[in-house]
This record gives sequence, C-alpha cells and structure tokens, in this order.
Amino acid sequence: METQSPNRSLCNWNGPVYSPFSGQPTYDEAVDAVDPANNPTFLFCFHGDVGLFAHQSARLLELDPSLEQDGPLEAAENVVLGEGGFVLEVDCGWSGIVIYGFAPGSEDRC
Repeated sequence: METQSPNRSLCNWNGPVYSPFSGQPTYDEAVDAVDPANNPTFLFCFHGDVGLFAHQSARLLELDPSLEQDGPLEAAENVVLGEGGFVLEVDCGWSGIVIYGFAPGSEDRC
C-alpha cells in the first residue's frame, strides 16, 4: 500500500481531475475525446491499488527514460517536482488511491 508522501497534496474526490496548469481534464466519462497526449502539463497517472502507471507522458519519459519500464513512483514524482510541478494524491473511495503528476508547460515556466 502506498503511503502519503510529504511532496503530495491529498484530496478525497470521485470525479474528473483537471490539470491546474492547462485546465484540461485528465479523464472524464462525459468527454469521449480526452487524449492525455494533448495535454503537455499532465505527466503521469499512477493507480496505487495495483501499483501501475495508467499514463506516462512522452515528456516524463524524455526527462527520465528509466521510467519507461514502469519505474518507481518516487522517480516520477521527482521529475514532476524538478519541473516545478506538483503531485496530487486522490482518494477515490472504493476505487482506491490515484496519484497524478502535473507540471507547467514550457511556455508557463520562468
């Protein structure tokens, strides 16, 4: 079982999650055409209950190629934090814990 990291924000939620940098949804049942590849600020989604990544962006894998083989969650978190982003841990109730990594797009960075 994943433990709460001091680098994560925690919330209880069971609905769509939106990138705070782009405003785009990561997933939404009501939106058929949500493609995570179209959102450069959404770096990863990790399902804590099964211990697997559901999404790893090309940007994340470019910054740390070792993650391509489902590298450790901590390494993905470090990439996000190094890019000036943050990690959101969402308690989805019976669906388990889902961890999202977001970072600002290149046009948003100082």
